[in-house]
Amino acid sequence: QPSLRLVSPKEGYLTSLECDPFGCWVASGTSTGIIYLWDVRFFLKPVKSIQTYSKTAISRLQVNSMDFKQIFCGFDNSLRPISMYNLETGCCRASFSTFSGQVTSCTGMFNASILGSPHVFFSCTDG
Repeated sequence: QPSLRLVSPKEGYLTSLECDPFGCWVASGTSTGIIYLWDVRFFLKPVKSIQTYSKTAISRLQVNSMDFKQIFCGFDNSLRPISMYNLETGCCRASFSTFSGQVTSCTGMFNASILGSPHVFFSCTDG
């Protein structure tokens, strides 16, 4: 357990961080599957929170390289370890699963545009 909490104990502790490419905001993921958006100018409290469908720890966050209003989340202990959320609406835009079923942890993530199409590469462990 961390010694410093930036959100209430009910909402979990921080498990991941991601900055937008322009340095305007920071996204944080919690142990209970909540994404918080922070404006770097006013870091006192989050400007938005999004409850994800998973409600398990968010181990990775990454801004979509093709659309900065979307973020990829990597979840621990989930049948769908990667999901993409719209940061404006809070809606889940897509979820991805693995061939092996439930994974223990999403250990790495990279997204890129290849010939104009979005591609997501991720690595997971299954225990």
